[in-house]
Amino acid sequence: GLHLGLIMGVMFCAVGVELIYQSWLPSFLELERGFERTIAAASLTAVSVGLVLGRAAMGLVAGRWDPYRLLAVLMAGCALAALAAMLVQSPVLAVALFGLASLLAAGGFPTAISLGTAELRSNVGSATGLIVASAGIAGMTFPPISGVLAENGQFDLVMLLPAPLALLGAGLVLIARMNRRQAGHS
Repeated sequence: GLHLGLIMGVMFCAVGVELIYQSWLPSFLELERGFERTIAAASLTAVSVGLVLGRAAMGLVAGRWDPYRLLAVLMAGCALAALAAMLVQSPVLAVALFGLASLLAAGGFPTAISLGTAELRSNVGSATGLIVASAGIAGMTFPPISGVLAENGQFDLVMLLPAPLALLGAGLVLIARMNRRQAGHS
């Protein structure tokens, strides 16, 4: 239903953030921001560490808080970190903020699966498959779109895209929460 579709949209947005960073961040930092190659390469390590820690941390703590609020905060925080990473001048701080944005986006992965499957307890396998498929659709969508933008001189736009994507994800979570409440769930 609508709830599952909204959660799939959140997953699509979260994985889109991850993919843009994994595809383009080192090149962007070296070519557009003039960072040293070592720092540009280290940015991918920061992103990877963020992805692992974000998924692991939410896997451990997701059941302790309202999952809608948690997911909305993760996605909104990701948007802020992504935007801040583009604005700061310090290479080390920028890399740390890209890592933080990745951590927050990655935390959305297990939280979105938990939310999407909670409504369909009798059909958890199907719900999980659909939510994970939305991540795969992001994998087919964002690399070519961001590649075309980067090729056409819009590298800054590519690297700004994670902020509105994460914000859209936060909005979809809030809509899912309102939809669930209107349907009579707490």
